[in-house]
This record gives sequence, C-alpha cells and structure tokens, in this order.
Amino acid sequence: MKLTIPLTQIEIEDGCHLIAAIWINGSIARMIIDSGASATVFDEKRLVNYVSPETARIEHRKVSSGLGVDKVKVSGVILDKIQIGDLRLYEFEANAMNLSSISRAYYDMKEKPVEGVLGSDILKRYRAIINYDELKLVLFI
Repeated sequence: MKLTIPLTQIEIEDGCHLIAAIWINGSIARMIIDSGASATVFDEKRLVNYVSPETARIEHRKVSSGLGVDKVKVSGVILDKIQIGDLRLYEFEANAMNLSSISRAYYDMKEKPVEGVLGSDILKRYRAIINYDELKLVLFI
C-alpha cells in the first residue's frame, strides 16, 4: 500500500527543510524529514507537550554525536502511538535529546517549532520517496 504525506518546505540559510505533520498519541506534531539521521529523534523538552514522563517510559541510553555537534546525551523513549498519514506505529521506540539549537533557529526565522526529526529508521523501513517538486513523502506499507 502506498501512502502519500504532504510536506511543507521551510527555506533556511543554505537550502531548505521539509516538514511532515505526524501525530504523537493523537496530537499533531511537526517533524523535519532527515534521511541522513540514522534514527527518529524527538526534542526532549517539547516531548512533554505530547506525553507524560510516566507514559513515555524515558530511559538514558548513550552519548551520541552527529555532524556539527558535540557529544550529547541521548535517551530512549517508547511512545504508545505515532501516526504518519495512515501508518500507525504502536509502542514506537525512538530517541529523545536536546534539540534546542533547532528550536532556536526556527524561532529566529519566525517559524513554528518542530518536535523532532523523522530519520532513516522509518524512511528506509517504509521505502520512502521524497518528492521535492511536489512536496510529498511517499511511504510503502
């Protein structure tokens, strides 16, 4: 089955970010599409808008690093349900970390905040196609 998710393009200094709307436990959330991110990551500070610490089951996992960032603490989080279009994922395991630099950049650009990054764990698993011309994300389930 083919799912098509509309995207929004945000112009940034040297290019653009593509944003998808997903649902976390029934509430809408904005996520950056990032095929270069190895895993889906949520901003630990914004995640409390969608789940309580008790239901999110947050645990400290590791120290990680990526391009352009120093080592940061990464926590594991299990979310009861996330939904991307008609794709529903239950007991979804993801990462949570401090994404304040992204939040600050979006604030400075007068853009709505994002809750995190939709990474290649989901994009690869569901054979994602990102269509920049039509601003669509296609997933196959």
